[in-house]
Amino acid sequence: MATTEITAVPLREATKAQQAGHALAGVGQNLIWAFWNGFILIYFTDAFGLPPAFVGGLVFLARLVDLFVDPAIGFLADRARSRWGRYRPFLLFAPLPLGLALAATFTVPALSGAAALVYATSAYILTGILFSCIEVPYWSLPVAMARTSDERTRIFATSRLAATLAMVVGGIALAPLLKAFGGGTANRGYAAVAVLVAVLAASLHWTGFSLVREHVVAPREKVRLRDAAEAVFRNGPFLLLTLAVFLNATSLGLRVYLLNHYAEYDLGDLALVSALTGVAVPGTLVGSLLAPRLCRRFAKRTLFLAGNVYIGLLGVALYFLGWGSLAAVLALFFLMSFRMGMQQVLNSSMLADTIDLAKARTGRSHEGVLTAASTYVGKVATAVAAALAGLALSAAGYVANAAQPEPVLRAIHTYVALVPALAALVSSVPMLFYRVDAQPAAAPDGAAPGGPAPASEGAAADRP
Repeated sequence: MATTEITAVPLREATKAQQAGHALAGVGQNLIWAFWNGFILIYFTDAFGLPPAFVGGLVFLARLVDLFVDPAIGFLADRARSRWGRYRPFLLFAPLPLGLALAATFTVPALSGAAALVYATSAYILTGILFSCIEVPYWSLPVAMARTSDERTRIFATSRLAATLAMVVGGIALAPLLKAFGGGTANRGYAAVAVLVAVLAASLHWTGFSLVREHVVAPREKVRLRDAAEAVFRNGPFLLLTLAVFLNATSLGLRVYLLNHYAEYDLGDLALVSALTGVAVPGTLVGSLLAPRLCRRFAKRTLFLAGNVYIGLLGVALYFLGWGSLAAVLALFFLMSFRMGMQQVLNSSMLADTIDLAKARTGRSHEGVLTAASTYVGKVATAVAAALAGLALSAAGYVANAAQPEPVLRAIHTYVALVPALAALVSSVPMLFYRVDAQPAAAPDGAAPGGPAPASEGAAADRP
């Protein structure tokens, strides 16, 4: 079957302004994620008054909805044609409805019983759908902005750094803002903070839209659902990477969902969330900045495996040290942050390599579909983490807004420290079988789409 090569503007790279625009949009996306994902469990249990097990089930249900939503958005984005490109328009049109849905989610209605449950379920699921309308096209953009693996890695590094810092800064600032807007009580400040986050995020998304440009242009061709499915399920390295990322994301999600409970009940003050996230800033910066350089010198798979061992050992150390020493807890969170910054860049860069692999094999562009599959798996991981967190709290006997007994404190500490460590170590197993060479994003004129990568790209790639 004849294939059509991906075309690109010759010798044109993403400018620094365009890279900055992509990073700014990522700050907006992750401000919303930091608030929506980081505070939803404690908001629904302590402010809305929902049972923890129900909240875990609700998050899991929303991810089941994403099973259909994310691939659909990716498929539509791959087929989209506009004067702004395939993916940029989503940064223009989605932020406003997303902001409204976020504000509705964090507003406690004058409802009770089944009506309150329906409201919470509808608002949360709608927010997730609209979040996908930005997330999937946003993380597909670098493949359309740049031709080479090295250039995409630089874009991913800049954007992941900005996005991670947005989450960290959000973690530092959001808890105090909740108390400030709530008149000293976090439970009354959620709606106001949701509006503030929505306005800031929309402004950043629109700024990113105005700066970013798509240089790699997909041909006008018919994209079949069967081709899109084959791009996912016949891409072995993509499936292995996705499984490893799923396990890592589940471990991180457990820590994120329970971090507020950990700070308030184990450490004794919800405001310590700011300290736990604040100590992560230097390490996250260093890890993100080092990632592109390390990817040029070492195989990405090797870096992935080394990071898993590193974070696993630190998690085990945190578990056995306990939560009695705040200084020790803060020190270990600081050390963990180096891997967090590097891993975000590494995940994105390796995903782009597997997208190139599919493109080289089929001659077709499936960035949106593969990115949607990857982001969906990440969301499933957060859903599993939320379900586990809710079930763990219920099983341990957690009672909202009350002093917690020792078994509850121990359960929270275990899920923050030991379970993520073990999950990170287990995620090394699929990576032992991962083999992929970095591929060019588009074949040079006269070259075959699946030709060998230049030496500068292949030097850091894993080989059989």
